[in-house]
Amino acid sequence: MKLVAISFAALVVPFALAAAEGPRPPHPPPKQALDACAKAKQGDTCSFKIDDHEIKGTCETPDAKKPLACRPDRPPPPPPDCDDEDD
Repeated sequence: MKLVAISFAALVVPFALAAAEGPRPPHPPPKQALDACAKAKQGDTCSFKIDDHEIKGTCETPDAKKPLACRPDRPPPPPPDCDDEDD
């Protein structure tokens, strides 16, 4: 029974420690999103391009200490699939 308890603890402890660290902070916005709102006001519409994809959104900031950035109306498209390189 002790072996089962020790094995269980060995499996659970790393996950508990990772959860205790809390969620990771969000990534900062890309430079293009910051540039799109450099001369704008909170709530202005904006757009920028990344990899030939135009992203439309609204100039927002998570708090007054951060610069405005263009927050996309929809999530950007996923990156291209790299599995096709082997063909």
